[in-house]
Amino acid sequence: MKEYIVGAATFLILMFFPLQWVVNQVNHYKIQSVNNIVHSAAQRARIDGYFKEDNINQMRAKLADALSINEAEVSVIVTTTPKYRFDQFHTNEMIQYEIGIPIDKILAMHQFFGIDDLDNQFEYIINGKIASELLAP
Repeated sequence: MKEYIVGAATFLILMFFPLQWVVNQVNHYKIQSVNNIVHSAAQRARIDGYFKEDNINQMRAKLADALSINEAEVSVIVTTTPKYRFDQFHTNEMIQYEIGIPIDKILAMHQFFGIDDLDNQFEYIINGKIASELLAP
């Protein structure tokens, strides 16, 4: 009987590793999706000279759809005033963005290890600056 108990405990402990691999793959897919969507929106903002409202709304909708989250959970801090391209480089003419999305699961079997749901999540933030391609008037 003790062999069964030890076997069951060993099984539970060893199940962590394949489950954690799956969680890591899912999180990697989410992060790659966020990077691709934000990069695409940033390139549109580069052409427009800033993040237009429809560009922000499209990005929020795509992120919410790709990650199966609510649009309100996506935090967006972007440049909403036009920046222009000049003959010389100016750092104050860069388009800035900071996008944050929640990642819910970091650790598989977190309750087995005594970790709360609130401690098993984080916000993935992607931020950067891009040069505007909008010509000065």
